[in-house]
Amino acid sequence: MKTSISARVFPAISRAVIDYHAIGRLGVACAMALLLAAFAATGRAWADEAAAKAIVKSKSCGGCHYIPGVPGAMGTIGPSLKGLKNRTMIAGGKLENTPENMRDWLKNPKSILPETMMPNLGLEDAQIEVLIEFLGKL
Repeated sequence: MKTSISARVFPAISRAVIDYHAIGRLGVACAMALLLAAFAATGRAWADEAAAKAIVKSKSCGGCHYIPGVPGAMGTIGPSLKGLKNRTMIAGGKLENTPENMRDWLKNPKSILPETMMPNLGLEDAQIEVLIEFLGKL
């Protein structure tokens, strides 16, 4: 089998051409990976919202609160959660509206405002984190 002069004299150049094609295929693979990652991130956001809505439904939050985007969450006993992200205060005006304070409020409302009608819902830490993210978008 004959080998070209350039391949015999410059074997690295010959391999570089092959590697160039491999890099081209690798570039396509990287682009596909980035697209899949973007899709996964979008899917995750959707999954987090679905998880939050499932928590809201299972804890019957909509029985007391109006919650936009949650079917049947039309309660009027507690405050509407519409526009919650724009409020400066929560918990009957006792706490600044921050994720940390929302975490404390959701964990044990009566420890912050003993006269509140909001019950301790027995939320797990992971559930609270999902709800904080969801409520921060309302």
